[in-house]
Amino acid sequence: MKNIFLTLFLLLCTILVHAQKREADEQFRLYRYAEAIPLYEKYISKNQGDYDANSKLATAFKLTNNIDKAIEVYKYMVQLPESKPDDLLQLVQLLQIVQKQADARQYAHQYQQRVPGEKANTLIESLDNYVKYMSTADEYKLTNKTSQYPFSVLSVYPLTDKLVVTAENRKGKSNKWTGRSFTDLYLTDASFSNLDPYATELMTEYDDGIATFTQQAQNVYITSANKNTVHEEQVNTRKLMIRTGKLEAGKWLETQDFPYNADGYNTAHPTISQDGNLLVFASDMPGGKGGMDLYYCTRQGATWAQPKNISNLNTFGNEIFPVFQDNTTLIFSSNGLPGLGGLDMYKSEWNGIGFTGSQNMQAPLNSSFDDYGLISLDDMQSGYLTSNRSGNPQVDNVYYFSKQAKNVASPVSAKGTSLNIKVLDKYTLTPLPYVAVTIKDKNGNTLHKGLTDENGTVIIEEIPKNSYQIQGLLNDVTTTIATVEENEFDGKQEIKKELLHNDPRFTMKGIVINAKTNKPIEGVTVTCLNKTHNFTRTIITGTDGVFFFQLEQKSDFSVYGKKSGWLSSETAEETTKGLDRSKELYVKLSLMLQQPTSNDVIRLDKIYYDYDKCNIKPASAVELDRLVTLLNDFSDMQIELSSHTDSRGSDAYNDKLSQCRADAAVQYLLNKGISSNRLQAKGYGETRLVNKCANGIPCSEDMHQQNRRTEFKIITCNSCPAVEP
Repeated sequence: MKNIFLTLFLLLCTILVHAQKREADEQFRLYRYAEAIPLYEKYISKNQGDYDANSKLATAFKLTNNIDKAIEVYKYMVQLPESKPDDLLQLVQLLQIVQKQADARQYAHQYQQRVPGEKANTLIESLDNYVKYMSTADEYKLTNKTSQYPFSVLSVYPLTDKLVVTAENRKGKSNKWTGRSFTDLYLTDASFSNLDPYATELMTEYDDGIATFTQQAQNVYITSANKNTVHEEQVNTRKLMIRTGKLEAGKWLETQDFPYNADGYNTAHPTISQDGNLLVFASDMPGGKGGMDLYYCTRQGATWAQPKNISNLNTFGNEIFPVFQDNTTLIFSSNGLPGLGGLDMYKSEWNGIGFTGSQNMQAPLNSSFDDYGLISLDDMQSGYLTSNRSGNPQVDNVYYFSKQAKNVASPVSAKGTSLNIKVLDKYTLTPLPYVAVTIKDKNGNTLHKGLTDENGTVIIEEIPKNSYQIQGLLNDVTTTIATVEENEFDGKQEIKKELLHNDPRFTMKGIVINAKTNKPIEGVTVTCLNKTHNFTRTIITGTDGVFFFQLEQKSDFSVYGKKSGWLSSETAEETTKGLDRSKELYVKLSLMLQQPTSNDVIRLDKIYYDYDKCNIKPASAVELDRLVTLLNDFSDMQIELSSHTDSRGSDAYNDKLSQCRADAAVQYLLNKGISSNRLQAKGYGETRLVNKCANGIPCSEDMHQQNRRTEFKIITCNSCPAVEP
């Protein structure tokens, strides 16, 4: 009898546990994440290895912006046998948000091994470019203007003497997805001391907001829930739509909705150029590249032309919150482009026929959290942006930013004591630039975060008297920790501290330069392949053309640079085998790129042939692939590809051999999809020597090698720049 009761009790427990799971799944299905979370937590406490429940709990935490909890669950999930590659992707993106770069890199490489491709490359590129994105962290001062509110305030639109913002209304129904209140439009001023309801005639019982105006603020475009989808199939899967209103006699009247709204997808976040002729919005309509894509419409009389996908800005992720600064400059947010984590902001320019490529706005405008809605009316000297970077990631705040003068001092202290921090390589004592140094007070508050200069130094002028802890971070490796005690301020004008960086790897310090002008080139994607351990890293150069890579000991590397519209660099081969890390830190390298102009003759040095042969060797194919990429960048480019010999051998033999080799090179290009009407093959034999080594003149092998070459001449290319920059 006792066993029967025990069996019945265990059966009842099992039924109750599964009932908890069914209820949690139902709340999750209804997108009521805040209500699903405690149900999943209770269920998982007794069913820890249930992958489906853990996956939904992690998603619920992420979508309600409980980042730390989401990371905790994802770290557990990726160890389960049912784990999917997307779990690693989500984990890396969340780790970026909380600035755990070393952990993020570890999981990013795991993801890249399982799913090579664009997403993995973007993750690695983001981590590799962390120092670059943080290098401008001191250029702006940011002030949280809405910290006094416990709810979200976001997306400023400046009117003549007021600001229109979107904020949680704190009244009525709440959003079951987040557990937070719905949003409306409000009017405020630069102090943000009051939020007064605005355009109430246009507000609905659900989320409304993110306004843009035209014609002296007489017309407004806002994002709202599509009324036809509010309770689609009893599930709270509201689609978004763009609504319009017109101000008449002091009241807002709803006008015709945006013509490209639809019940089957979202249209949201409209922004209009100052002249009113161009509208950009976000949508997940069919035919896009990823989640939400950006589209633009041009004005056609009283309506808008058919939307066009801005394909060069869109990615596998979400491109959202576009904001026109004037008639041409667009700033938008994306989680699919390389960045610091979360949503980063990017700039693009309208050139009359399309938008230029994206440019990351970098720190401090961007952070590892979600950043969006930047608006500036004075050419980026000041303005507003929205971010959830302050403590609670579930709350968005409006920040005012202002450009800082160079070398602005830190907070003033009556004592006038400065703090001088120097970061050195542990092995060679070489000063290290670009180290991210963080100074925290005894309560853990961050006083300063900045990068060391070219001398490995950070100087904080007039630091307040207090106790501090100082640590640096470079290439995911932390430095030693230095402390400052209050008694060190007594009678001192300067406090000096030293940090040691213990990274056993070598550092490649390189620069990409223009082959014609010797000037540095910005925006080059440099790739470094560790051939010994078979993994790659990438980085994008800044205005100084400089790049850095960490090189493992006893390894071989291939390094090359690419930029659209330029002939990519030759592949450089480097090694750390035989180098002594106790004596050397840097491996130095220069890469050269050339931008083609009409009638250019460009030499391809690394096309090799076997003796008396014409066939293309694998090493030569790599060199010709550079030319394939260039021809694809300029679809109207026509070239003559020529082959040349040295003077040894008969003239007739050299003419025949060089023509055979030129034909082989052209055939390789044809096999790569280049049209035959764009290519001419010409063998010049020994008729165009570049030095004195003609028949009968004794020369070294190196001098003969100068004459054995393959070149291409640009016959015509209307889309090529007329003059190289």
